[in-house]
Amino acid sequence: MHSTSVDAQILARRLSTYLRRQGSAKQLALRIDCDERTARNLLGGFSWPIARHWWSIWVEFGDDVIEAVFHPEQVEARLAVEAARRDAAKRARIASASLEGRSFRVGDGLDEASGEDGRVEVDGPPNLDLFEEVQ
Repeated sequence: MHSTSVDAQILARRLSTYLRRQGSAKQLALRIDCDERTARNLLGGFSWPIARHWWSIWVEFGDDVIEAVFHPEQVEARLAVEAARRDAAKRARIASASLEGRSFRVGDGLDEASGEDGRVEVDGPPNLDLFEEVQ
């Protein structure tokens, strides 16, 4: 097999980079059902997973891990498109709030009601003096 890459460990390093974002060696070991030593070697990029571990990694993390390891340029392109969509949505929200001339205020009936004399009316029971005898 002939590789076009100078780096023989590039896939192990990409997998390592992805897995390090997912947690510690102990957490990875629990998630993919392997021992901690294997998880540390995977996180460090020192070893490549056997078939059973690959299966567990794929089941746990889905197609994102496959894309991150074998097609990192697609991940970068997808993330750029998602970021552009979020930015466009944010700009649209800002534009809709400012172009329509809307002002944000308290809705009718939600602010403190003031009486005829301008004092704030307080809803609730009257203040009672507990030490005064009730007649």
